[in-house]
Amino acid sequence: MLLNNGDGTFGAPVHYAAGNGPRCVAIGDLDGDEWPDLAVANVGSDNVSVLLNNGDGTFGTAVHHGAGENPRSVAVADLNGDDWLDLAVGNEDSDNVSVLLNNGDGTFAQAVHYDAGNWPSSVAAGDLNGDEWADLAVANGVSDNVSVLLNNGDGTFAQAVHYDAGDLPSSVAVADLNGDEWPDLAVANNLSGNVSVLLNNGDGTFAAAVRYGARSGPVSVAVGDLNGDERLDLAVANYGSDNVSVLLNQGTRLLGDVDGDGDVDLADLAGLLGAYGACEGDPGYDPNADFDADGCVDLWDLLTLLDNYGAGA
Repeated sequence: MLLNNGDGTFGAPVHYAAGNGPRCVAIGDLDGDEWPDLAVANVGSDNVSVLLNNGDGTFGTAVHHGAGENPRSVAVADLNGDDWLDLAVGNEDSDNVSVLLNNGDGTFAQAVHYDAGNWPSSVAAGDLNGDEWADLAVANGVSDNVSVLLNNGDGTFAQAVHYDAGDLPSSVAVADLNGDEWPDLAVANNLSGNVSVLLNNGDGTFAAAVRYGARSGPVSVAVGDLNGDERLDLAVANYGSDNVSVLLNQGTRLLGDVDGDGDVDLADLAGLLGAYGACEGDPGYDPNADFDADGCVDLWDLLTLLDNYGAGA
């Protein structure tokens, strides 16, 4: 735990024991005292640890709750509408999601398991179908897809519906990416070096994935308005290239649509090739061809255009 000094710098870390092989941590007020607590997914001990805040930024001894096999990810949300935050845990080796409902005091009921895809690596929660109940989205690393589990309106979940993502999806985030007030999905794909965006159809189903180039080995994706234009952008952690990719939201323009005419075609390919190799400040640089906003029109941008060639036609 690194506490903020009040200026964006941080104090020395304080360490708290969790389970065996902590892999993911989520933050939320789990016991209703208005202090944020911690939930930790432990891949080695098949459980999730809950560390309650003492009310001063220190934490009590971890309490462990059983999950599935090899829990890799945990999300915090009110899943059954009782105003208490519950836990959803993605379990790699049992190919399911564990839901642990809050007892109303920061302790949790026994896990209930719901099938997902093959090798769930990340879970996120959000109201995907507009019924005011939190649903689940799960990135599945081996089946190369994302599973959507809609809430039945009581904290139980319907059978998963699967949507193709990329190669080895490792992380999923839920946010309204196109400004239509429906939450969409962003998925980081480790092996294909890109991020898939799946736009909500307005009913909790999703359109085909559109892929955006990142760098080598994307393992995590996060969402926020990074440039203050009131549109949500993406930040992607790349394990293989030791960097972070920032993908700025271009609004309704299709990825690969260099000339802005609504489709990705030969004219866009020609436009990108005309700017290929140019960086910001160079005479030939075209920001509309720099899809990953890294300041240069390069191979990653070309591959992104080719991946979406024909879209909008």
